[in-house]
Amino acid sequence: MISKERLAPITLSHSRRFDLKAQVTPGVGSNLVSFSVDGVELIHYDVAGMLAGTSFTGAFNMFPTPCRLDGCSYEFEGRRILQQKHGEKVFIHGLIRDEVMEYRQEPSSITSWIDVTPSHPVHEGFPFQCRFTLVHALSEDALSVRFVLENRDTRNIPFGYGIHPFWRLHGDREEVTVRVPCDSILDLKDLVPTGGCTPVAGTPLDLRQGRTLSGLFIDNAYWRREPGA
Repeated sequence: MISKERLAPITLSHSRRFDLKAQVTPGVGSNLVSFSVDGVELIHYDVAGMLAGTSFTGAFNMFPTPCRLDGCSYEFEGRRILQQKHGEKVFIHGLIRDEVMEYRQEPSSITSWIDVTPSHPVHEGFPFQCRFTLVHALSEDALSVRFVLENRDTRNIPFGYGIHPFWRLHGDREEVTVRVPCDSILDLKDLVPTGGCTPVAGTPLDLRQGRTLSGLFIDNAYWRREPGA
């Protein structure tokens, strides 16, 4: 269960081209819990569910594993890594989404970081010393999320990062359009990436030009997004 104090969000704003507002929770994974454009909220966030420990909504951060793990483990450089925290195996969505992060705030950005050391709970399931840093920033017409991993260990580090957003739908599915400027999707087996990818051209999952959500179901990952697309 997460305390109400830890869930207290930090608010960012930028009001030049659009009236943009965002809220991030450094006390709980520095997750994005609100993003509005001209007063229209785009992120679904269930505060009551978070306090009760029954749901995880908003747009939470996934590190070091942004997807599922077969058997809660993976092999890296000849070593089997069992992903667990507080003695419990974790098979999905990484290890930091409920961790306290340090942060530095500016008017339209917030920089958050977490130091994984041998005494940190994340180190139990990710036994590599590092600093993971996130930057949420508002510009004239966008919200950007950037990350940096600083290797503080004496060996290579395996890692991934992803964001898991819960979007609000304003209107019927037929009235909402989604566009994803990526040429491929990752190949999956039981929702676990296999390492390959498949072009979206000629498939129902081609969202490069945009399409409505009517009849659209996706449980996949798109690849690759070119900067600025």
